[in-house]
Amino acid sequence: CGAVFLFLGTVRDLTDGQATASLDYEAYAGMAEKKLAAVEADLHARWPMLGAVTIIHRLGHLEVGEVAVAVAVSSPHRAEAFAACEQAIN
Repeated sequence: CGAVFLFLGTVRDLTDGQATASLDYEAYAGMAEKKLAAVEADLHARWPMLGAVTIIHRLGHLEVGEVAVAVAVSSPHRAEAFAACEQAIN
């Protein structure tokens, strides 16, 4: 693969004009893992040439500036990697 795109979503201090001190994320593990696997399968179906896809969403208490979500996608070409990474985070 000639392209690797990485998206990091961080906890920001302001959302829609409202101050944020921190965030707390919870999830039902079985359901969340199933959904993330479905997102990955969808990406591979849309862009069969993709290499690796990794999606991680942290749980628990996160402070402003900490990474909450990470998406990494590799592909032979940048356009597909960028599009797939954007689709995954959306």
